[in-house]
Amino acid sequence: MLRAIVIVLLLGNLGFLAWTRGWLAPWIEPPAHGDRAPERLAAQVRPEAIGLLSSRAASAAISAARAASMAAGEGEECLELGPFAAPQVVAAEALLAQANIAAEQWARFERQRPAVWSVYLGPFEDADAQRARADELKRLNIAGEPVKAPPSLNPGLSLGRYESKEAAEAALPSWNQRGVRNARAVPLSAATTAQWLRFERSTSALRERLRGIKFSPGEAGLNVCQVGR
Repeated sequence: MLRAIVIVLLLGNLGFLAWTRGWLAPWIEPPAHGDRAPERLAAQVRPEAIGLLSSRAASAAISAARAASMAAGEGEECLELGPFAAPQVVAAEALLAQANIAAEQWARFERQRPAVWSVYLGPFEDADAQRARADELKRLNIAGEPVKAPPSLNPGLSLGRYESKEAAEAALPSWNQRGVRNARAVPLSAATTAQWLRFERSTSALRERLRGIKFSPGEAGLNVCQVGR
């Protein structure tokens, strides 16, 4: 009796396995796939075109799409105007008012600019000495960038730019290993706070008016809002 029960259970399990695997089709319809959906995978169109992006690449793609939309004059767009120093942003706001752009259309905000440090060579006696050291670096497959500012570092060569003194000093041993002598970490610019004007919902008409205004300083520009800022 026990042997018969075991045989019945074994045959039942084998039948269930054959049914779930679809071995009995087309005579017996197999069960639904549940979360597994091979037919959906088969229906995909160009799955190889799908890929993962880093957060930086995704932000760049979003900004590029926004810029393309702005260039085409489509819909509303978030724009930023700047950077300005504190006195200059007041003058920029006055120009906006003169152009009859309502103050409710923009908001002022601050953004920190990190300090810039360099692994630096120099200052040299003159431009000829600078060129001679640059040629020496080329023989080591190293490109030296001329430094003109601040004036106390001109003429000089920058081997790399870093966001902190610690990062620049940490890079010095690697430059020494490549044969660079007398390099040191120096600040090229201090951390600063810049002023910006943001237009959250600019239209194509507003964008045209903003492009027609001559702001000072000349480096102030109109850009798509940075993602997450």
